[in-house]
Amino acid sequence: MPLRTSPRLAEKRDSPSWSPAPDSTQQQQPGRKRRRSTPDTVSAASISSCDESRPKKKHCGIQTSWITQVPLDILFEIFQRLEPLDLLHVSYTCKVLHSTLVTRAAAFVWRMAYRNVFPTPPVCPDDVNLMHYANFLYGHHCQFCGSKRGSAVSNDLIIRACAPCVRERFEAPITKDEVNLATNVIPGGIVLPKGNITRYCKEDMRFVREAMKVNISNPEFKSWYDARMTYVSNRRQYGRYVRRWRQDEASRKAMSLAEIRKRRVDAITSRLREIGYGSHIGLVGWAYHQHPYVVQAKELTDSAWNKIKPRLVEFLDAEKSVRLERHRRSILSSRITSLDAYLRDIRWSLPPNIILPDVADYASMEPVKSLIFDTPVDIFLPIQTFDQLRSELLPLGLRWREKNDELLTKLLPKNLRPARGRGTPWKAPLDLAVTFFRCAWCDEPITYPRALVHACLTRRRATPSMLKENEFLDANFSEPWNYGGKQLAFDHQTHNIAVGVITALGEDPMQVKPEQLDVLDRRLECTLCATSARRLAMRWKIAILHGLQHSKVEDTGHRYWRVLDKREAAQVKAIEARDPRHTPDVACTICRTRMPQGLFSQHWRMHTVDAEPQSYIPHDLPVKQPPYEVEIPINSSRYDTTHTINT
Repeated sequence: MPLRTSPRLAEKRDSPSWSPAPDSTQQQQPGRKRRRSTPDTVSAASISSCDESRPKKKHCGIQTSWITQVPLDILFEIFQRLEPLDLLHVSYTCKVLHSTLVTRAAAFVWRMAYRNVFPTPPVCPDDVNLMHYANFLYGHHCQFCGSKRGSAVSNDLIIRACAPCVRERFEAPITKDEVNLATNVIPGGIVLPKGNITRYCKEDMRFVREAMKVNISNPEFKSWYDARMTYVSNRRQYGRYVRRWRQDEASRKAMSLAEIRKRRVDAITSRLREIGYGSHIGLVGWAYHQHPYVVQAKELTDSAWNKIKPRLVEFLDAEKSVRLERHRRSILSSRITSLDAYLRDIRWSLPPNIILPDVADYASMEPVKSLIFDTPVDIFLPIQTFDQLRSELLPLGLRWREKNDELLTKLLPKNLRPARGRGTPWKAPLDLAVTFFRCAWCDEPITYPRALVHACLTRRRATPSMLKENEFLDANFSEPWNYGGKQLAFDHQTHNIAVGVITALGEDPMQVKPEQLDVLDRRLECTLCATSARRLAMRWKIAILHGLQHSKVEDTGHRYWRVLDKREAAQVKAIEARDPRHTPDVACTICRTRMPQGLFSQHWRMHTVDAEPQSYIPHDLPVKQPPYEVEIPINSSRYDTTHTINT
């Protein structure tokens, strides 16, 4: 049967100029490429130099053009010996391999790959692609957008997704009925790694909302509901298998990484011992095993060892210096502890009223400092070693007190500083009743000599950075007295109030001392607090503290005080003596225990000593000592309004 043709082609074929077209199966020889002409002004040498200077293009990445020339049976023979994760990475290399492995013809390759791993994962469901299943088990890519942040996994739905896709494609049920129905008819939901809200697919939730509108008594709905429950039960059972496999896989991977780390640690340790650092490794301990170069889960190679060797040696040398410094400071601290025990024995052998420096002050003075800090740490210093310095400790204490007395005198205002003539000693009025200092750490006024033994001025307040830089402060459990020179200042406000109180008592503030006022033992009344129903009487020290509560009490504070007569004072003292606990504190000369003076007689009988009770007043007593303010009986005398100032 002749072939059909168009009239146009027939007319063209019958024309005399027509010639048959060449056969498309025959390969035509390509024409010669026309050479590019160059101007006469450009020389051949310049052209060659330009070609040599022009950088050549380098091919980046892996060349996969040869893959298309390899037969599929050879590729499949190679691929079926890989693990699923390796096969998944192969599919990411190029489109050719991806299109090859995604076909049904490559399904047996994936099944063989799943058999190459242990523990073997659950069998892939029929409605799930094998490559998708591999990414679900071993990969990190989101199955919706392809990003590498697919951290959200649903074992029941066999889904791996990223957080943005979860928020976009999934939603949480709103009402309680939606929650109940979704739990029964949807196999499972998905939860973000850092969340606790179960989200379901939006299409499933839309189907759930439509199912809620159907009559429950409908037979078709009941049959569908039962079939759906069976499907959900089977899918959730499969999800439990996947969860169990993930736990086994995590345990296997953790054990594998632990073995690799152990081999790496052993290899690094053996090589460090070869260069003489074996004895330091055991002393470093935890810091060595947690070092970033040691704890890695990678096999140690020669090239890797050459890279980390200098840094590990530097780390061990630094740890050695830190360890030696820590050992030195512990030895220094033990020596200072021994010195403190030795000084405690000396204080018990001396009269109780003698003021000696604290252990930190002794440790900062020569020759005690040289004995403690300059002696090598490998030499043990027992407590008897300080016997050679016993004769020098008391002179050191006297020089320390003279130095600090001069420092306290410089804190006094100019009107209290004594005139220092040629050849005359510097006698400071530190022991006057109007001399008060104020600590930077507490609000109570401080008298002299309490300022020399005040506990706040020797408490260690150095920061960790200061202790790290200063071995003297780190070795001591206290600081030298007034360390830094800014912890003590003169208290002008209390001084002005004391001047007014002592002036009201009829004494000279620039001459009288606290002991003289205690002997007088007078009582004063605060006219600022006096009313027709209440009057307060107090001792001179309590009056000074009471005056601090009134902002109007200044230099002329004597106008606000009235001295009680003998009859009123006797009544006030009788009220004060009712409670023996409301008496000033004293200390026992035998045990140095501090207690109220009214309880001292009972305490002395406990010592079973055939001697008169002996007590002393400790230097570190606060100004606020009982007896405190006492209310004067109103009917004891007529209330004198001439000394009252209306406030």
